[in-house]
Amino acid sequence: MTRHLLIPPRRLLRASIWETEELPGSAKAQLIVDDSSSPGGWIVKSIRASQGDLVSGDQAAFNDYVGSRIAEAAGFSVGEVGIMRMDDEFLDGYKHLRNQSHGSFIAGEHFAVKYYPGSQTLDYYFSALLRAELRAKCINPWVVNEVVAFDSGLSNWDRSIPMQGLSGENPKNLLIRPARTGGGLEIVIIDQGYCFAANWNTMVPPVFPSSLGAWPNEVFGVFHTLAKLNMYDQNEVLVKLGMLQSLTVADINSIIQEVPASWLGFTTSAQLTALVSALTHRLAGYARIITGNLTSVRTHAMVKV
Repeated sequence: MTRHLLIPPRRLLRASIWETEELPGSAKAQLIVDDSSSPGGWIVKSIRASQGDLVSGDQAAFNDYVGSRIAEAAGFSVGEVGIMRMDDEFLDGYKHLRNQSHGSFIAGEHFAVKYYPGSQTLDYYFSALLRAELRAKCINPWVVNEVVAFDSGLSNWDRSIPMQGLSGENPKNLLIRPARTGGGLEIVIIDQGYCFAANWNTMVPPVFPSSLGAWPNEVFGVFHTLAKLNMYDQNEVLVKLGMLQSLTVADINSIIQEVPASWLGFTTSAQLTALVSALTHRLAGYARIITGNLTSVRTHAMVKV
């Protein structure tokens, strides 16, 4: 019997309206409404706009999409991602989008993540009073343990690097949105462009930290703010890791097959096969790394100043 992933099918979107609201970040993301989501929208990143100085636009799109869909398949609270199609007619109507300052968009498919109005990122909760509000209103506190399992297992070091100062944290990559029902708050995992050790490659011999086989054996995703709120639990992290471990090679390959061909110029089919093999091997043995390191990483995070 064929096993099917219990996740929504690939979300195919078509650009309809450009909202001129300026968005933060190095990827020059734009807020686009598609034909079916009005009056909502999607945050869209051009495959021609690199993420920082390290990851090309097409590789960042691949990493973010595949990483997010893996998280979704594991049942984690992650931003809904899709593939946004732009045609020349749309771009002719919004000529600024073709400019480098706005992402150098071209006709074709680009990465999209759902826009959640009224949301804040974790850096908003900088004071003791705001942290207390987050702790009191958060209806899914277990998501902080999903972040640790996800970032550590998939070598997504962009969110929070251990054993560094606050410069090693990127709290803008964790979203806090109003709950869909009631007056609470929900944590949502966003921005996986640095998954798989960012600009992952198959260099031989492997080069630390991005080559397959040389990814850092670290515990990632632990934040000062959340450590102060005592929201981390090692047993829960291991449970969440188990949810990632339950995904098979076939599961991950089925997600990769959703990726448009235009995003795969940086890689080959052989390299993708090697990535899936390296990822599943890493996940299978990562409980040892978490068990041996989470306590010290959490303790260090609490005293960051």
